[in-house]
Amino acid sequence: MNSKLEESNDQAEELRNLVEELENERAQDTADVNVESAETDERREVDILNLPPRKEIHSENTRMSLKISKPLSRFLSVILILIIIFIGAYYFLGNEWF
Repeated sequence: MNSKLEESNDQAEELRNLVEELENERAQDTADVNVESAETDERREVDILNLPPRKEIHSENTRMSLKISKPLSRFLSVILILIIIFIGAYYFLGNEWF
């Protein structure tokens, strides 16, 4: 029975040590982050009075264009012409064609 208690105490002690190490690492990480954020705050000073109007910023992204290359346009035109020919042939020939 004593050996089980000693083993459970050993496991608990190991877990406590691991938790303490993790807390120490987190404390060091947060200290490093605070130092870095202070440095970036010094670099990022925005003059609010000299910002451009909202209308100018958002008007740039309103249009979306779709570019079709010449080979693609030729291919689409050939497909369209073939579809028109097949529809015309079916209209004139009807069930005799099939």
